[in-house]
Amino acid sequence: MPIAGKHELLVLVVYDIRSPKRLARMGRRMKDFGVRVQNSVFECRLAVSEYPRLKDAALKIVDPRVDSLRLYRICAACEEKVDFLGAEVPGLPDDVLVL
Repeated sequence: MPIAGKHELLVLVVYDIRSPKRLARMGRRMKDFGVRVQNSVFECRLAVSEYPRLKDAALKIVDPRVDSLRLYRICAACEEKVDFLGAEVPGLPDDVLVL
């Protein structure tokens, strides 16, 4: 994985959504921004200016009364400290839905 440059960042999007319909919608929407690396986790390499658009898109889907959403902005220096273990999966298939 390339390291984020000065004007870009890596955003880790992690969510737990109760409604199967919203869960599927979030997965489809996050594909516009990045790559699914776990069932409800996306790695999104963005221009810094794109971050508000990602955040807004995610917030339009979640129901804050029952869902949770975490957006981890990972700077280049911190990205160098990420340890990856196991087989690299370029992205999970679209039909994976865990309830």
